[in-house]
Amino acid sequence: MKNYYEVLGISKNSSNTDIKKAAKEKIDQIKIIFATLVNSEQHKNYDIKLSNTSSTARNYYEIIEVNIDASPNEIKNNAKIKINEIKTAFNILSDYKQRKQYDLELDSATIPKLIITNDDILSTPHDFPQTPNLETDKCSTCNAVIYQKAEFCHKCGIRHRRPAKKLTLLLLTLFTGGFGIHRFYLGNYLWGTIYLLFFWTFIPVLISLIEYVIFLFKSSDKIEESYEAHESTVAIVMILPVLLFFGRITLPIMIPAYWDYASKTKVVEAILLLENSKLIVEKHIQKTGTFPSTNELKAIGIITSGTYVSDIESNVQQNYLQATMNNNASVVTGKTIRITYENPNDWKCGPGFPNGINSDYLPYNCR
Repeated sequence: MKNYYEVLGISKNSSNTDIKKAAKEKIDQIKIIFATLVNSEQHKNYDIKLSNTSSTARNYYEIIEVNIDASPNEIKNNAKIKINEIKTAFNILSDYKQRKQYDLELDSATIPKLIITNDDILSTPHDFPQTPNLETDKCSTCNAVIYQKAEFCHKCGIRHRRPAKKLTLLLLTLFTGGFGIHRFYLGNYLWGTIYLLFFWTFIPVLISLIEYVIFLFKSSDKIEESYEAHESTVAIVMILPVLLFFGRITLPIMIPAYWDYASKTKVVEAILLLENSKLIVEKHIQKTGTFPSTNELKAIGIITSGTYVSDIESNVQQNYLQATMNNNASVVTGKTIRITYENPNDWKCGPGFPNGINSDYLPYNCR
């Protein structure tokens, strides 16, 4: 088992300040070694210096565990491994809980094995001290044996577990407990879903207040040991009520607004067909002295239908053209729009009759 105290060159009773200082010095040392050995000129000078100094001088090759003829890639890889090893040592030893667990594991690994050959000794009332009974698991990355409650793997440094924080748990329970957000934070997805479904009954609110009191009187160490944090799930679940809230407000506004906009774009086709007919009708009046009938509209070049317009009809007595919207026009299907000839270049636009279109769908110059 790797002795991280030896990696950092410190004693077991070192403080966090000592650990931080030692880790920084070790990493700086590795960086200096790397910079020296990968530079051909510095590498050559160092080899000469090493051969002329006493055996007590620091041997860079031994520190990063490479041969004297190692390639730059080997030096680089071993330097990275050493730095990662130092960082792992710092992460474990600077965290009180992990350090405590690591010390137990280190002590149990260094207890000398006792070989008993005399069966009579087994009957003595004085039991040999037992190795601590620790729940273990395997690291998913390097398969090293680690404690189930350990936050980091002592071998590869990969995070194995994210303990829940007391302050975070208290805040979530107090302010979002009625929605079960604190349950999602602890990974209790079933209970969190139940809280979320029944929040409107206010029963989850009462339960969460009781839970808040329970968590309040639990120590931080106990909470970190007993619960894991699932922060990414909390972020997703907290967004859902917000989206539902704003969705409930905005959708009733947005959907009708969309249909109004879509209907107005369809009415534009009818307006354009009628506008294009004005000049043709005025020329016909100048030529014949009469307003064209419905049957004459196509003959004189007027387009009487479109994608959203079923037909355009004429009234020679009242001098108007009236467009009717077809089934493709959805909300305004069957509605009519009318333009009435009064004088040359003077037309009146508005809803038709019967089934006149709502003036809200018409442009301002046609109301």
